[in-house]
Amino acid sequence: MMRSLGTDSLCIASIRGSYRASAMRHLANSILKRGQSAGANHLENNMGTNKDQIKGRTNEVEGKIKEVAGDLVGNEKLEQKGKIQKNLGKAQAKYGDIKEAVKG
Repeated sequence: MMRSLGTDSLCIASIRGSYRASAMRHLANSILKRGQSAGANHLENNMGTNKDQIKGRTNEVEGKIKEVAGDLVGNEKLEQKGKIQKNLGKAQAKYGDIKEAVKG
């Protein structure tokens, strides 16, 4: 936490920034844990996986993290990039699922 230089607004801004950073870390860890467990369950249920499935789901989780982080800090550009990455990841994972279904 930053030291106050005699102004209350600086101290309040410091607290808000610290809270946002803490909230973002907590949310990112939560999303990653859910993504990892969902991915692990998917891998257990479907013995065969391919690179497209793995990369797609990874991009999907990373995109969701960016989307939420952008929303939390009010950065619309980061939020939009996150949405795009998330949707591209979904498409890539679906492509991998189809490849695996055709193969198997």
